[in-house]
Amino acid sequence: MKKSLIIPIAFICFLFLNSSCEKEEADVDVIVAVTLTPNQAYTYQIPKLGDEDEQVQITKDAAHALISRVSPVANSQATLFEYTPALNYVGSDEVVVSAVDKGRRGRGSKCGNDDDDDRYTFRISIAGNTE
Repeated sequence: MKKSLIIPIAFICFLFLNSSCEKEEADVDVIVAVTLTPNQAYTYQIPKLGDEDEQVQITKDAAHALISRVSPVANSQATLFEYTPALNYVGSDEVVVSAVDKGRRGRGSKCGNDDDDDRYTFRISIAGNTE
């Protein structure tokens, strides 16, 4: 009798745990291709990203930036992304801006899946000469 209860109870627990980890809305995953000249600054206004309990932050920072930051836009739910390449840098760079749970701050989600963040990926190409 006890053995016949274990399987249904395990199945119910699995369904409960699995459903609590699902996002309610579709994920936002936008890739923005950016082409700059050396030392050229770039800004992009990201529309509302994530839920009220999430914070927009850089989750993968640029490797070759003088400036790479996000800041809230006044009187708006948008976020401003700003990027300036390192002085005279020519090459590529990448920045990922994500909406993450305020309490999480890079420690992983409660479901063990970091791939459920709403995010913008900026693939930056700095071309030209510095002369």
